[in-house]
Amino acid sequence: MRTDCIEKALKRFFAFYGRFLARHPILFIAGSLVLAIGLGSGLRHVYVEDDAEFLYTPDNGPAKEEKRIIESIFGNHTGEGAPISRRTSEVATARIIVISKSSDGVLEKEPFEEILRLDNKVKDITIQDGDKYYTFDNICAKKWNSQSCESKSNVLTLYGFDANNLNTTRIGYPFAMRKDGAPYFIGNEISGVELKDEFVLKATAMQLSYSIQGEEDMTEDWLDAFIDEFEGMNTEFLDVYVYTTHSLDVALSRESKAVRNQFSIAFTLLMGFSVLSCLRLDCVLNKPTLAIAGVLSACLAILSGFGLIALCGVPVIDISSSAPYFIISIGVDDMFIMMASWKNTNPRLPVDTRTSLTLSDAALSITITSLTDTLVFVVGAFSPFPAVSYFSILTGSAVFFDYIYQITFFAGCMVISGRREAASRHSIFCCVKVKPDSTCCGLRVKSESSPSDNDAAPNDAVSKSGGSNNGGSSYTPVASDVVASNMEETKGDDLPAIESDELHVVESPHPLTIFFRDRFSPFILKPGVKAVILFLYCVYIGCAIYGLTCLQEGLSYQEILPKDSFVTKFLDIESTYFKKFGFPVSVMIPVEVDFSNPEIQIDIDRELARFENQEFTLPSNYSVSWLRQFIRYSKGFPNINPMTVLDSFLNHPDFNDFTYDIEFDNAGENIIASRFYVTTTNIQHTSDERKVMDTFRETAESSSYNITVFTPPFIFFDQYLKVLGTTFRSLGIALLSMMLVSLMLIPVPMCAVWVTATILSIELGMIGFMALWGVNLDPVSMIVIIVCIGFSVDFPAHITYHYATSKATTPDERVKEGLYSLGMPVLQGAGSSILGVLVISSSDVYIFSAFFKTMFLVISLGALHALFILPIMLSLFSRRNQRVSTDEKSNTNQNPAFEPNIEDGDEAVTQQKLC
Repeated sequence: MRTDCIEKALKRFFAFYGRFLARHPILFIAGSLVLAIGLGSGLRHVYVEDDAEFLYTPDNGPAKEEKRIIESIFGNHTGEGAPISRRTSEVATARIIVISKSSDGVLEKEPFEEILRLDNKVKDITIQDGDKYYTFDNICAKKWNSQSCESKSNVLTLYGFDANNLNTTRIGYPFAMRKDGAPYFIGNEISGVELKDEFVLKATAMQLSYSIQGEEDMTEDWLDAFIDEFEGMNTEFLDVYVYTTHSLDVALSRESKAVRNQFSIAFTLLMGFSVLSCLRLDCVLNKPTLAIAGVLSACLAILSGFGLIALCGVPVIDISSSAPYFIISIGVDDMFIMMASWKNTNPRLPVDTRTSLTLSDAALSITITSLTDTLVFVVGAFSPFPAVSYFSILTGSAVFFDYIYQITFFAGCMVISGRREAASRHSIFCCVKVKPDSTCCGLRVKSESSPSDNDAAPNDAVSKSGGSNNGGSSYTPVASDVVASNMEETKGDDLPAIESDELHVVESPHPLTIFFRDRFSPFILKPGVKAVILFLYCVYIGCAIYGLTCLQEGLSYQEILPKDSFVTKFLDIESTYFKKFGFPVSVMIPVEVDFSNPEIQIDIDRELARFENQEFTLPSNYSVSWLRQFIRYSKGFPNINPMTVLDSFLNHPDFNDFTYDIEFDNAGENIIASRFYVTTTNIQHTSDERKVMDTFRETAESSSYNITVFTPPFIFFDQYLKVLGTTFRSLGIALLSMMLVSLMLIPVPMCAVWVTATILSIELGMIGFMALWGVNLDPVSMIVIIVCIGFSVDFPAHITYHYATSKATTPDERVKEGLYSLGMPVLQGAGSSILGVLVISSSDVYIFSAFFKTMFLVISLGALHALFILPIMLSLFSRRNQRVSTDEKSNTNQNPAFEPNIEDGDEAVTQQKLC
């Protein structure tokens, strides 16, 4: 069964369109340039989104809903003015970790004095806003109705900011008592601690934190000034490591800029590769300028795609820096397909006929791949991860414009090149006309009447009976050498007339295409070689499945950043010294409870203990519970109304912060919601992060108090819940979409199924091998996987489409024809694509190294499938070609790859037979 109605209609459309374009190439070239310049002007409005938490976390994650619930109940008690520990959003903070260079630690006089100097230096940082100047004390985070900065070092406070007190002041760990008897928690301030008689004797590391609040611009200016002051600093006695909540965005921005700057290298490499791939020892048939036009066409697509999304208000993200490498690779791949189809047309035909034949073949082929690519990015645009959505919109737009410019700008340039060839003009010095039967750079120009057998295309000697110079075989892999006597151009055409006795250049096959026909195809189609390749394919599938079992989920901050970044160094040191005491998790009871009831108090305490007894939580003495403190406090007031005691308790200076943990009704009489805090510990890996989050939520769901748990890191951890399902859902939808497109546009349904199966095999191998190569499944690799779904369709679709539309009579001959015509373009496309992403392989940022690794895998696997696996599968499991129709057989004066098409009265033109 052949489902070729849409394919035939598109073929006829592109044949007509190609003829029209050939008569007005300047119109299409100029129109493309005007469109690109117009859309490119939108880059003036480009907006960069660099909030990593927003981009790489799901917008419908449970943590964001939990945050909304808490903020809706506690209101101002969760935002600016509340204690930092009670806020639901990350507070802008600068941090310093100092490590003693000696074994004596940081609590010796010399290093401690250097720490004090660092502290003073931080507080002296000054920024300007208009005509006003601000220091840390002006913009530090403060509680409501308080003039003192909330973030201050408890350790420095305990020692009175004086190194002379080191030998006279003794402090406990992790809790140290103030002079008034109130405890300070210093577990996150010093580490590498040695104790003597329960007091600190020595500490290897100390951490200082400085939280600020204010206008966003002012906050960023101060954090930037902090980094400028302390980045790379070391002192005589201390190693200094710094970090700010803005540092992640700064580091990514730096690396993205470096990657963007390398695009010129990739552009030069691709330009050189394209030109070299189009060189022949023939001054007329060389196409270096056409290769340059193909690369420029892809650049126009990048300019238009980026400009359009900027005009539409879609932000650009850091990983978008890798998109141009991908787009230009697709554009060059499409260029090679177009040029291969052009070469397969008879050079003695009129230019408009050659253009018609080329577009009816190649344009239809790249329509399939471009349409499937666009559908994949449409799927990605609906991802719950904003980074995936924005990247998909950007790349989908650029892929669409690449397709438009291929069939307009590049096709117009191809017409100009074809006119130059028809006039026997030099490929570079177009004003120079190459004389017939002359030698120039290895050029051999021959007349129609005397082409040599050695240089002629394989079908130059096709007989009326369909025979060829290939030993009488019916296998005819390229367009025949059809010569229409006394061919004249259509009236009104601006092309010069082509007389029958005019000399023409006969474009001989490229040595690589001959290799695929005479060496490669017969070799892989041998039964023994098929068996070996199928065995190796089974090994490949086994390794890919094993890789899937090794797949890790999750993206950590360390992986996002360059390995030599100051932020990475800080996070590594933090992981070494300050992971024992983790982040607090809010445990909220959002229902009205009678906390004056002793039984309820015991039950609530029991509920809290369930959270404290988990694997990654600290015991109850590290928790923050207003209820426990209130029970102890109320024992001193045995006969007083509990609510009266609660008012006294909350107004006590030591317990005033608990007012942010209790929400009363409008009358102020009943507690309608309250929250407690449990501290986590020893979270080292992404698997630990997910386990902590899942355990807390499972414990909350099993409670009878409708408990909600939340901490800001849960927003980032939610990626573990979404990335796997979203990735495979996107894969499934994309595969289904590609199968439907293939069924509509590839005339043999079984071939469309083979395209889908091949893509599935490539994706299986890509995900499996990327896991073995150290790439996790996370929002970054999810972006690349979606990109690669579209990329993996290109090579198999081209091979399968050519196979399906071949007129050879046996599967093996049809495979040979496909490899002869498209083996070289597949290699060229794979080579150009690898060159396109090779530049970013040197980046040590996970975002870009993951992009390179995954792209390299999909390109390599796609080429191997197209050249080895798919041809063998088609030769083994496809039926013999259907009988050629009677009207096709009657056209014995031409190669079966063509059929005559009479249009415009007396004009005789030929149309390539694709089906």
